[in-house]
Amino acid sequence: MFIRTVLFSLLAAILLSATEAYGFGAEGHSIVAEIAQRRLTPQAAAMVSRLLGPGTSLASVASWADDTRSERKETSNWHFVDIPLGETTYVESRDCKSTANGDCVVKRVSSLQSQLRCAASDEARREALLFAVHLVGDIHQPLHTVGGYRGGNEFMLRGAIRGQTCRGDCQLPPDTNLHALWDVVLIERTTWSWGAYVERLEASLLRHQSLHERVEPDSALNWALQSHGVARLVWNDRLIPADCTIDERYYAATLPLLDQQLALGGMRLAALLNSAYASDECGPAARASTSAEVPPAVTARATIAGDQEAVATAALAYLLQRAPQVRNPAIVLDIDDTAIHPVDPASAGTAPWSADRKMRAVAPVLAFYNAARQKGVSIFFVAARPEAQRAATVKQLSDAGYRDWAGLVLRPNELATASPSTFKAPERARLALEGYTVIANIGNEPGDLSGGYAERSFLLPSRSSTAP
Repeated sequence: MFIRTVLFSLLAAILLSATEAYGFGAEGHSIVAEIAQRRLTPQAAAMVSRLLGPGTSLASVASWADDTRSERKETSNWHFVDIPLGETTYVESRDCKSTANGDCVVKRVSSLQSQLRCAASDEARREALLFAVHLVGDIHQPLHTVGGYRGGNEFMLRGAIRGQTCRGDCQLPPDTNLHALWDVVLIERTTWSWGAYVERLEASLLRHQSLHERVEPDSALNWALQSHGVARLVWNDRLIPADCTIDERYYAATLPLLDQQLALGGMRLAALLNSAYASDECGPAARASTSAEVPPAVTARATIAGDQEAVATAALAYLLQRAPQVRNPAIVLDIDDTAIHPVDPASAGTAPWSADRKMRAVAPVLAFYNAARQKGVSIFFVAARPEAQRAATVKQLSDAGYRDWAGLVLRPNELATASPSTFKAPERARLALEGYTVIANIGNEPGDLSGGYAERSFLLPSRSSTAP
């Protein structure tokens, strides 16, 4: 046992050194790639086979972009984006500077959307695929979206984490930093191999959770901002004390977030490749995007002509099945045109939170809300209304019949985001960090649902929905 422990510590130290300033370690990138591989359409799988060679898996090439960094310095900065930890917005001139070492992962992933299908040659398309497999993983590693302490590489940690694999001395390897903890250590303290980690996710999170989603054309930026929101949750003095000593509590709190980021990376990589390889045509009209329609069996879609009831009924059916199976079940609801809507549509030109604006409940959602409360499910409102309008919002919800919610999360007054998802997804992640299982998320816009951290997402039709 002693020899085994020493060998494990030496191997971990080598891996930590090898992954400094890199994204997920080889294991993490293989996990993301394998999850994606299993979800490729036949067309996408055929193109992957053509570009990589028959039988070559995405996991086997998932670390190629790291291997080539030493030879191609101009790609070095493609793997991360330097958003300050204390900021909540992306400023290109600050966070994605063009240098001899390249720009940043936001620009690179965005450019790959067209290069995957429309690059000039098969060799160029193959390289785009190799970079896509890796960089989509990078953008989901939370520390790859933070500029301070070189993305956590210079933020040193100590302590012990047993996790699910350590059987001997569970001290962190020497010179462990926060970035390497997320690259390697948390994954290795969970399973013995990356393949076992994939099977663990397939049997749990990916079995229950719909990560299919419709995302905006600038999805790379949204992904980065969502990951940055997660970084702010896992790098703070509530989880990491002043002496930088962490233990089993850090592991237990952050494991659901690590699982989600790996799963999101895999699902989004699959969506990116499936979209890119769905057509052989190129040009502005055919440019690949990462949009993925939500299957009707997963997220209820309907017209406003009476089918809100069907959406609420589907959500309730899942709640009744799932709530008894999980610890601390929770529901997340959007507010405007989801929980409440204006009594007089003619007043739509005024802000929905105007103190004198009369609102009424969306009846099927209120019925769902009350049924969830009776089952002991915690209900959280997460809305893009500004915090300054909290009092008016509380009154409108109460007047409409909503009572005894567990939390009301509103957008900080100073926060400007690229889309609602960049604020709302990290707030659902916060609930996971606090021990809740969000079993359903209901909203009337795709941005209300994007970003994971909910087992099922239900898109409610409404007068103001922009979804087609």
